[in-house]
Amino acid sequence: MVSGNQDRSLATQISGVMLPPWSLIRQGAFQFHSQFFVTIPTMAGETILVIEDDREVSTTVQTVLKSAGYSVLSAANGQDGRNLIDSRSPDLIITDMMMPRMGGFPVLEYLQEKENSARVIMMTANEGSRHKAYAEMLGVVEYLRKPFAMEVLLEAVKRALTPDSESTVAE
Repeated sequence: MVSGNQDRSLATQISGVMLPPWSLIRQGAFQFHSQFFVTIPTMAGETILVIEDDREVSTTVQTVLKSAGYSVLSAANGQDGRNLIDSRSPDLIITDMMMPRMGGFPVLEYLQEKENSARVIMMTANEGSRHKAYAEMLGVVEYLRKPFAMEVLLEAVKRALTPDSESTVAE
């Protein structure tokens, strides 16, 4: 494990939040320490739903979002995510593409049927361009390929939650 002093040198400082490099998170070499996090001002009441079956990725994304001042809900699959969409009406949804029980695409298709649905960021390890094109067709505003830096996630979240901003679906 990495000691507290080493954490500071291994982490990236962005917008007042100490973020570990994604590679260290994936290797389990980084522990989050609350003293490293500073709240970034966000719009009141912003709730983000994270739909991700990989517990390690989900926990990391949730921790980074919470430390940035967002309210975070989580689901381990698309079916549970749909239930939270209906019951909690999140402002933004971050979903994985491939998950058990129900993946990200059926969630996107479900959102197409709803009025005033939340914007969506899709994260995936899949490199297929057809998947990306289909996600865009279903309204995804940001498409992040894993692994990605946490600062990239926070920038995508900020763009997605800013009504007048132009989201850019990453290449």
